Formats: sequence, structure tokens, C-alpha cells
Amino acid sequence: MTELELNTRIKAGAVEGFYFFYGEEDYTKNHAVQQMKNAVCPDETFAAFNSISLSFGDGELDTGAIADAVMAPPLMSSAKIVDVSLPAIDGLKEKERSALLECIRNAAESGGDGISLTFILRVTGGGFDPGQAKRPSSFLANAGKFMICVDFAYQTEAKLIRWMERHFAQYGLAVAPQTAGMILSRCGRSMYRLSGEIAKTAAYTAQSGRREVTPDDVDACVTRT
Repeated sequence: MTELELNTRIKAGAVEGFYFFYGEEDYTKNHAVQQMKNAVCPDETFAAFNSISLSFGDGELDTGAIADAVMAPPLMSSAKIVDVSLPAIDGLKEKERSALLECIRNAAESGGDGISLTFILRVTGGGFDPGQAKRPSSFLANAGKFMICVDFAYQTEAKLIRWMERHFAQYGLAVAPQTAGMILSRCGRSMYRLSGEIAKTAAYTAQSGRREVTPDDVDACVTRT
């Protein structure tokens, strides 16, 4: 599934299913997870019970905790979401990767007993090698048999420049495409890195009393990666 197809699902509120999110761009990945949580649990009162997040550190994995999270019934709702976050899958031992897939497969095949379940496994950018399109990794090939796999790649330069223009506009500032391109060339395409540099540059420009970011502002605020 592409990001665009996933966004269409999210907008329609039809997010039930088992997902595997991977790829380099954590900004859009995490944003999609939050939107899915909002779709499943619009009432924050019950989010603590019906939106379960499990975050494991390097080399950590507890399939028992994952199974328990999946089996726990939702409160005052027929829907729940379970979000499992790993810094790396490649760092797990082969038997741990197999156990993880088996745990999720069992949950997917058991059905929800009338419960609408959304399950997300996400891995931090750089923590998973998906292989090639024609020769995916063993983990991705097996996950794709019962999960919806979405690759969150870095956005294109053109999309990032438009995103930066909107981001600066939130600070009440304009930025020319060429100036935004300067920031991009210095920071790379990570949207988290760009977001931080935009905030810093916007503060500098606003303090100067101007309404448009200039190349001089970029030179003063943004260092090369």
C-alpha cells in the first residue's frame, strides 16, 4: 500500500487491519499513526483504555505483552488500536523476528470477536532493511502475507519545498522556493530536521521584523548536515 492509499483510508475512517510501517521518514510515519489513533479513539476519555502503545528499546521484545495488548477488550467501544514501536528489527535475533511475526499472525488470524482492531507495527527509519522491490527481505515478504505494509520514504524535493512554504506560513512568513531549497540542500530530507531548522529560522526572521525569509537568514541559522 502507498502512503496516498493509506491517507485515503485514514480520511474515510476505515483503518481497521494489521499494518507494518517502515521506511526512512519518521515524521510522516508518526503522523499517520497519530491520525489513525484519532480515527479509532476520537474521545480522549477512553483513549487510555482503547489506544495502547508499546515501545521497546534496542534489542528488546516482549511478544507476551503484545499478545496481552491485542487481547484486552476495549472499554465502552467496539474499536481499539494497538501501536507497537521498535527502534530496529534488523537488530533482533532471527528467532525473535520469527516470534514477533508469529505473534502478530496469530492475532490477525484469530479475529476480533466483534471488535474492530487496528494493529500497527512500526520501526524507526534506518532500523530495517526491506531489501529490493523484486527481492524483499524475508521479514517483509512474510509480513506482507497478513499485514498491510507501507514504506514511508523521504519526500521528493518538490513536495518538501511546498511543505516548507506551508510551514513558514504558519509563522506568518513567506519563503521563496529557492530559499527553501537552500535549507533543504543543507539539512537533507528528514522532515524532523527540517522542522527544527524552520522554527529556528522563522524566529530569527520574525525578530528582524521582516515577513519573508531571505538567503541571509538561512546563512545565519542553518548549518550543513
